[in-house]
Amino acid sequence: MKPILFFIFLMLVYTFSCSTPSVDNREGVKEGGDVLPNDSMQDSISKEDSPDGKNVFATIKTKYDTPAKILAVSFSPDGKTLASGDTAGGLKLWEVASRKLLKIINSGGFRIAFSPDGKIIATNSGLWDTSSGKMLKELYSVIDISFGTDVMFAYVKKNSNIVYVMNPQTGVIIKKLFNREWGFYAKSVGFSNNSRLLVSGDMRPSRQIWKIWDWSLVEGYIPRSNDTSSIVFIPDDSLFASIDNENGGIEIIRDEGYPNGWREFKVFRGHSPTCLAFSPDGKVLAAGSNYNYIVLFDTSTWKELKTLKGHNKEVNSISFSPDGKTLASGSSDGTIRFWTYP
Repeated sequence: MKPILFFIFLMLVYTFSCSTPSVDNREGVKEGGDVLPNDSMQDSISKEDSPDGKNVFATIKTKYDTPAKILAVSFSPDGKTLASGDTAGGLKLWEVASRKLLKIINSGGFRIAFSPDGKIIATNSGLWDTSSGKMLKELYSVIDISFGTDVMFAYVKKNSNIVYVMNPQTGVIIKKLFNREWGFYAKSVGFSNNSRLLVSGDMRPSRQIWKIWDWSLVEGYIPRSNDTSSIVFIPDDSLFASIDNENGGIEIIRDEGYPNGWREFKVFRGHSPTCLAFSPDGKVLAAGSNYNYIVLFDTSTWKELKTLKGHNKEVNSISFSPDGKTLASGSSDGTIRFWTYP
């Protein structure tokens, strides 16, 4: 009996081992590459519209079936693709028209930006080829990023007072700009739309405006707010907005021309803003909030136009489509929402 029992035991072990494949032969798996298979997270992505409205583009959950925090969203320059970053892992590229998940790039993404030509996508962890998903340049400890042109990209690192300006196509550092307030770290960075100016903000009441043509500082600028983030220029570059994290408000800085130069123009307190975006026509400033909504400001009067409600947790990122008809938002409630504008 013992030899027979031993034979049965071996057969059971063999059957069990053969029933568990050790090689993943799914189409789309690129061994050693940067692109994850499109189906690797499909079970955690729902595209069902919410009961309170039909503006949910996607709902993303973690492997523990809890809502993933959507940390960043950004439309591509042609408006056909939406990039998103979340705590479930991977930078996701979506086809806007079909809501199809096109690609998952193995990258973190609490900051996302496309190059003006759309060929490169940057996150806080690196630069990637949009088409292939191949990593072009790895970045470390980066906390904010901004594209100026196809050959000019700026970023700031955690616990550093340097603003790095790089050629994203070659990965070569063009310039290192040093914060004049030694001991206070740079936190935010933003190019003007014509790429002639670069603004950096830090943890104390100081923002620097750099002239790109000679890398000198704009003189006479009077800073005000502490802990500046989310620097965005209006399309005609006549002013920029930034978040004053210390006081939970928004500041508008305007170019008043010679001899006054750049000066504080408007201050909005309240709303506890988290992110900012100007509409492509410059008529609206949108602000995401820790209070789960988005507020729209009329830039001709600076009065509140409308409050967009639907998220049930803080809004972390917003992005206007290039045609200005859609505003995308990402929230800690696990949803990406599309809002029709106007």
